[in-house]
Amino acid sequence: MGKSRMDCFSPDSCPGVNELTSKISLRHFDLSDADDLMLWATDEGVTRFCRWDTYTFREQVVEFIKSSMIHPYMRAICFANQAIGAISVTFNSGNDRCRAELGYVLASRYWGRGIA
Repeated sequence: MGKSRMDCFSPDSCPGVNELTSKISLRHFDLSDADDLMLWATDEGVTRFCRWDTYTFREQVVEFIKSSMIHPYMRAICFANQAIGAISVTFNSGNDRCRAELGYVLASRYWGRGIA
Protein backbone atom coordinates (compact mmCIF):
# COMPACT_ATOMS: atom_id res chain seq x y z
CA MET A 1 0.00 0.00 0.00
CA GLY A 2 1.14 3.57 -0.69
CA LYS A 3 1.66 6.19 1.95
CA SER A 4 -1.26 8.34 3.00
CA ARG A 5 -0.84 11.98 3.98
CA MET A 6 -1.25 10.86 7.60
CA ASP A 7 1.92 8.74 7.28
CA CYS A 8 4.01 11.75 6.23
CA PHE A 9 5.88 13.27 9.12
CA SER A 10 8.37 15.18 7.00
CA PRO A 11 8.01 16.63 3.51
CA ASP A 12 10.96 14.52 2.36
CA SER A 13 9.09 11.28 3.10
CA CYS A 14 6.15 12.03 0.77
CA PRO A 15 6.63 12.71 -2.92
CA GLY A 16 4.91 15.87 -4.14
CA VAL A 17 4.62 17.55 -0.74
CA ASN A 18 7.86 19.55 -1.13
CA GLU A 19 6.59 21.05 -4.39
CA LEU A 20 3.52 22.44 -2.64
CA THR A 21 5.00 23.47 0.71
CA SER A 22 7.99 25.18 -0.87
CA LYS A 23 5.57 27.72 -2.39
CA ILE A 24 3.72 28.41 0.90
CA SER A 25 4.44 31.70 2.69
CA LEU A 26 2.91 34.04 5.25
CA ARG A 27 2.51 37.76 4.73
CA HIS A 28 0.31 40.69 5.73
CA PHE A 29 -3.06 41.07 4.02
CA ASP A 30 -3.63 43.86 1.54
CA LEU A 31 -6.77 45.17 -0.15
CA SER A 32 -5.47 43.61 -3.37
CA ASP A 33 -6.19 40.19 -1.78
CA ALA A 34 -9.96 40.73 -2.06
CA ASP A 35 -10.44 38.54 -5.14
CA ASP A 36 -8.36 35.71 -3.65
CA LEU A 37 -10.24 35.96 -0.37
CA MET A 38 -13.58 35.82 -2.25
CA LEU A 39 -12.72 32.27 -3.33
CA TRP A 40 -12.80 30.95 0.22
CA ALA A 41 -14.79 33.58 2.14
CA THR A 42 -17.82 32.78 -0.03
CA ASP A 43 -17.50 29.01 0.51
CA GLU A 44 -19.98 27.84 3.17
CA GLY A 45 -17.93 24.67 3.62
CA VAL A 46 -15.03 26.84 4.78
CA THR A 47 -16.90 29.53 6.70
CA ARG A 48 -18.98 27.11 8.78
CA PHE A 49 -15.86 26.74 10.93
CA CYS A 50 -15.30 30.51 11.23
CA ARG A 51 -16.64 33.15 13.59
CA TRP A 52 -17.76 35.25 10.63
CA ASP A 53 -20.54 34.72 8.14
CA THR A 54 -20.16 33.64 4.54
CA TYR A 55 -19.70 36.66 2.32
CA THR A 56 -21.56 37.11 -0.94
CA PHE A 57 -20.31 40.44 -2.27
CA ARG A 58 -16.81 41.71 -3.00
CA GLU A 59 -17.58 44.95 -1.13
CA GLN A 60 -18.21 42.89 2.03
CA VAL A 61 -14.85 41.19 1.63
CA VAL A 62 -13.04 44.51 1.11
CA GLU A 63 -14.65 45.86 4.29
CA PHE A 64 -13.72 42.65 6.14
CA ILE A 65 -10.10 43.01 5.04
CA LYS A 66 -10.05 46.63 6.24
CA SER A 67 -11.69 45.90 9.60
CA SER A 68 -10.28 42.50 10.54
CA MET A 69 -7.56 41.19 8.26
CA ILE A 70 -5.10 44.09 8.30
CA HIS A 71 -3.96 43.44 11.85
CA PRO A 72 -0.57 42.87 13.53
CA TYR A 73 -1.47 39.29 14.51
CA MET A 74 -3.10 38.24 11.21
CA ARG A 75 -1.27 36.82 8.21
CA ALA A 76 -2.34 35.58 4.80
CA ILE A 77 -1.41 31.97 4.07
CA CYS A 78 -0.19 32.18 0.48
CA PHE A 79 0.52 29.67 -2.24
CA ALA A 80 2.72 31.27 -4.90
CA ASN A 81 1.78 34.64 -3.31
CA GLN A 82 -1.99 34.03 -3.74
CA ALA A 83 -3.93 34.30 -0.45
CA ILE A 84 -5.44 30.84 0.10
CA GLY A 85 -6.18 31.29 3.80
CA ALA A 86 -5.32 33.12 6.97
CA ILE A 87 -3.72 32.47 10.33
CA SER A 88 -4.13 34.64 13.41
CA VAL A 89 -3.34 34.94 17.08
CA THR A 90 -6.08 36.24 19.38
CA PHE A 91 -5.08 37.09 22.93
CA ASN A 92 -7.39 36.19 25.79
CA SER A 93 -8.34 38.55 28.60
CA GLY A 94 -9.10 38.38 32.31
CA ASN A 95 -7.72 35.36 34.15
CA ASP A 96 -6.68 33.85 30.82
CA ARG A 97 -4.73 36.90 29.63
CA CYS A 98 -1.52 34.84 29.64
CA ARG A 99 -3.02 32.60 26.93
CA ALA A 100 -3.89 33.08 23.28
CA GLU A 101 -5.83 31.29 20.58
CA LEU A 102 -4.24 30.33 17.27
CA GLY A 103 -6.79 30.16 14.48
CA TYR A 104 -6.62 29.47 10.80
CA VAL A 105 -8.84 29.23 7.76
CA LEU A 106 -7.85 27.61 4.49
CA ALA A 107 -9.53 27.37 1.08
CA SER A 108 -11.14 23.93 0.84
CA ARG A 109 -9.21 22.93 -2.29
CA TYR A 110 -6.04 23.02 -0.14
CA TRP A 111 -7.41 20.89 2.72
CA GLY A 112 -5.58 17.66 3.45
CA ARG A 113 -2.30 18.77 1.89
CA GLY A 114 -0.31 19.40 5.08
CA ILE A 115 -0.44 23.19 4.84
CA ALA A 116 -2.10 24.01 8.15
